[in-house]
Amino acid sequence: WMRRLELGAGRWLQAECKRDLAARQAELSDVLSSDAGDREHQVLAQAFQYLTANSVAEASRVLLTAPRAYQRLAMMVAALGGGTGCSPLRRGNLQCQVQLWQDQGAGALMPTPVWNMLSLLGGELGEVAPAAASWQV
Repeated sequence: WMRRLELGAGRWLQAECKRDLAARQAELSDVLSSDAGDREHQVLAQAFQYLTANSVAEASRVLLTAPRAYQRLAMMVAALGGGTGCSPLRRGNLQCQVQLWQDQGAGALMPTPVWNMLSLLGGELGEVAPAAASWQV
């Protein structure tokens, strides 16, 4: 009896999560299709290109100029970007988080340049290498 209850609750929760995911994807699509969304996407893409060119300070500065400032992402870029002074433990933690997000499909909820930056900082180069205009890291 208890097992059937758990299975039923699990199915219900899974259906609710799928419904919530679809609603968030539609909401994100609406935001990114607006003019502010286009500007935001351009700024984020520019920050990604600076990061791939190993210009960490410039990538962080650009992130702070986005229509919705990305302070946390700018701090992550500053802390993890570049090749010197970065703790392997920090990068490893981000790599684990990126893997979890990837397994859950959370990347679809993020603007592509944000996902690319997080993947790059987490050491996942396979997905993001083709998107880089300059690869000097």
